[in-house]
Amino acid sequence: MPQSFDLPVGTDRLNIAIKTKIANSLEALRTLHSGTTEPSSTAADMLWMDTSATPPVLKVRDGSNASWINLTSIESAPTRRLGGASIASLSSTSLVWLGPVTYASTAVRLMMFGETASSSSSGNEWQFQLKKYPHAAPGSPVDLISGTVGTYTALAGVGGNEEFVADKVMTLTPDQNLTMTDKDVLELVVTKVGTATALTNFHAYLELI
Repeated sequence: MPQSFDLPVGTDRLNIAIKTKIANSLEALRTLHSGTTEPSSTAADMLWMDTSATPPVLKVRDGSNASWINLTSIESAPTRRLGGASIASLSSTSLVWLGPVTYASTAVRLMMFGETASSSSSGNEWQFQLKKYPHAAPGSPVDLISGTVGTYTALAGVGGNEEFVADKVMTLTPDQNLTMTDKDVLELVVTKVGTATALTNFHAYLELI
């Protein structure tokens, strides 16, 4: 079996053509045929990074070499959704466990929605606070939102400033203690003040990168 890596050398046209074709072919393989248009020559099961999309999409040629199949979008910092929580009827103060973190990550935003709208006023509102129970010190939770639970509400959440609208996501943005480690546990503290509107089929998810 040959063991030498010996590319064509010399300046004659044949060697130059061979060197160029081999180099271009290897570069195409190395970069997954990356480009805004599909490769000019295709084969079953080949990969193509379609950079015409935002973010780019990794595609694979189907077994009959007839069309492309989307595999996944490629983002510079892909986000993951932490397994969240659902409550059939959020009508009272509740502690909602969002679950444990399974990898080192950073909190991006809390997404919440329900099937009913809220109608808040001062003293009659939902108030939210995110807490992290570090795996290294589970008895010492830290807040992910700088205000106390009584500061950030459906009317004035960090990045919120809105009421709940039926089936529309409302987001709150954590602004401290954002870094997570494996096995940290996250909790959403929901406080009902006064006669805040009950939220039917309330859902909450935390997005991480």
